Amino acid sequence: MRRMARALWWIATVVVAVSSASDAHAGKLARTRAAVTAPSRPVEIEPAAVVAPSPPPPTTTVVVVDSTPAPAGPRPISVASPVPEFARFPYADGHRGFVRRDGKDRGRLVSGRAALEGSYLGDHVWRGALDVELALWRVSLRNELGAYVEAPSRDTLVLGNTSLYFAAVLRPRVIWRLGLGANYFIDGKRQGERPPEHRAGLGLSTTLDVFPIKPLVLSARADIGGLGGVVTMMGRASIGVALRRFEIYAAAEYRDIGGVRFAGPGLGVRAWF
Repeated sequence: MRRMARALWWIATVVVAVSSASDAHAGKLARTRAAVTAPSRPVEIEPAAVVAPSPPPPTTTVVVVDSTPAPAGPRPISVASPVPEFARFPYADGHRGFVRRDGKDRGRLVSGRAALEGSYLGDHVWRGALDVELALWRVSLRNELGAYVEAPSRDTLVLGNTSLYFAAVLRPRVIWRLGLGANYFIDGKRQGERPPEHRAGLGLSTTLDVFPIKPLVLSARADIGGLGGVVTMMGRASIGVALRRFEIYAAAEYRDIGGVRFAGPGLGVRAWF
C-alpha cells in the first residue's frame, strides 16, 4: 500500500508540473487574444484644485499711425506653383519620383497601390498581409489586413487597420501623410463552446515614402492607438526596387499589442497605379 501511495503521489506531481509548464508557455496569439478581449478597468480621475485667478496687470495701449502714402500702381500678383500630380508609377517617363510638379502636360490627381506581403514574426508566428491605398490628390484611404498563424497550436487571428490620410508634404521625391483611423481584431479560433470575440479601437498613423534615386523606393510607417482595452503600437520600414509598375521590397516590422510583441522580417511585392 505504501508503494502504491508513493506512485500515485509522484504521478500527481508530474501532472501538476506539466499543466503549469503548458500555461507558462502559452502562445503569442493566445496572449494577444487575452489582452485584447480582457475587460477594461474604469479610470478614476481626482478633481483638480480650484485656484482663484489673480487680477491682470494694468496695460498701456500705444497707437502708431503710419503716414507713408501707399505706392501707386497695381499690386504684384503671386503665381502659384503647379498643382502636384501623380506619375503612372515611380520614376515613370523620366520623372524624379512619383509626384509631378512641372505642369508641362496634364497628369493625374488619382493614384493607388496594392501590396502582398509575407513575414515571420518570431516564436513560430507567420503573417500574410494585404495593403491597399487609394489617393485623390492629398487625401487617401488605406486598408491593411493581416492574417496571423501560429504553427504549433494552429491558432489564428486577424488584425487590420483602415485609415484616412492627408498628405502634408507632396513633393516629387517625398510624400508624408498623417492619418486617423480604426484598428480591428477578428478572432479566428473558438474558445471551447464560446464564439470568437472581436474588438475595435481608434488610432493615429503617419507614413513616409521617399524616392531618392531610380529605382529605389524607401517607405516607413508608425501607428499608435487602442484595441479593446489595450494600447497598440506599430513601426515598420521597407526598401524596394521599382521595376516599372511593380516594386519588390524587403521590410522589417515591430508591433506591440498590450505588451505582446511581434517583430521580424518580411518580403512583398507592390503594384503602383
